Amino acid sequence: MKKVDFNEKEIRAIATSNFEIREKEDGKKFIEGYAIEWEQLSIPLGYWTKFREKFRKGAFSEYLSATDSDTKFLVGHNINIVLGRCKNNTLELKEDDKGLWFSLDLPNTTQGNDTHESVKRGDVDKISVGFKMISQEWDETDETNIVRTVTKANLPEISLTAWPAYEQTSASARSIDDAYKEFKESHADKRTANDKSLVINLRRKKLNLISKL
Repeated sequence: MKKVDFNEKEIRAIATSNFEIREKEDGKKFIEGYAIEWEQLSIPLGYWTKFREKFRKGAFSEYLSATDSDTKFLVGHNINIVLGRCKNNTLELKEDDKGLWFSLDLPNTTQGNDTHESVKRGDVDKISVGFKMISQEWDETDETNIVRTVTKANLPEISLTAWPAYEQTSASARSIDDAYKEFKESHADKRTANDKSLVINLRRKKLNLISKL
């Protein structure tokens, strides 16, 4: 059985046009908006098992408050194209009632200027996040409408992309199907452990009764 690793990175391209370009009088250019909106359900994900996904308000609060958190802002999930990062204050992230807001201070470089033009023209119009799930909840009440809620996660990267909403890209670190598969496997392991513990306790009780006879 595959070992469950909840620290693997998952990639999601979010359907949002809720970001904009802002230019200051000194010529500095910014891209600002929401990388994630709370409780916004995705389109159905997965191939073998369909489910929808959402993020709970405050899912990244613990990560953002950590002194060593350093989210990077990329283009197309290319780790060699870093437009900004939290570590040097060229990327600002904060949570509010609506979602996870970002402000990217675009570099005055060829890549920065090209990105500015691509966003301005609408060629690149989606935000994608690379997150590492820490805790989650699954609602399987309706088998035809399974919902995964990410309650706590880290955020190694945000990226500009042209991919459609929540479509899995070749940059994904694991398949979307694995998220549900690993959840089921982890719960199966817990049930097995609980069953073994129950059997052991029953045997102990039986031995105690025999010893008293």
